[in-house]
Amino acid sequence: MNQDQDPTDILKQLLSNLFQGNIDFTYREDPMGDLKDPAHYFDYKKELDFDTKKHLLYQLVSTYEKMLNQDVLLEKEFGINLHAYNENFYKIIDALFLIAFNKNIAQLLYFYFYERQNPDGTLNKLVFEEDNGTEYERLIENIKDLFSVMLKLNPNLFKNG
Repeated sequence: MNQDQDPTDILKQLLSNLFQGNIDFTYREDPMGDLKDPAHYFDYKKELDFDTKKHLLYQLVSTYEKMLNQDVLLEKEFGINLHAYNENFYKIIDALFLIAFNKNIAQLLYFYFYERQNPDGTLNKLVFEEDNGTEYERLIENIKDLFSVMLKLNPNLFKNG
């Protein structure tokens, strides 16, 4: 954005980008057919395979994280606090995490979204205790790291049957 632009025009452009929802996902590791067609995911006759579920999770995490960051950016840059407006939406997503995954993975996702990054951009390490009592510590820098920890907590994650 050009610094000579009118701040109102910049705000309109940012808000337009925010609500357009044109999000480009860059986390797919290999092609999995025509995944741009939403019907591919929601065909009730077809079981979703591991790679498709993984890709959907990457999209969900990426989109949710982007939305949270946009809320912070709007408040920081323009003093626009959308928390009260979005709070019920975030509660729904958090509840769905708990329903879709076990408690440990839901807590891991909450950590990733709400506690992992400090306001100065530094990252906190995830610390938790394994079943055998040993303490486990890991820096989760991105979605791939998050997915790796999810599989460590539940090796059968996304397995059909």
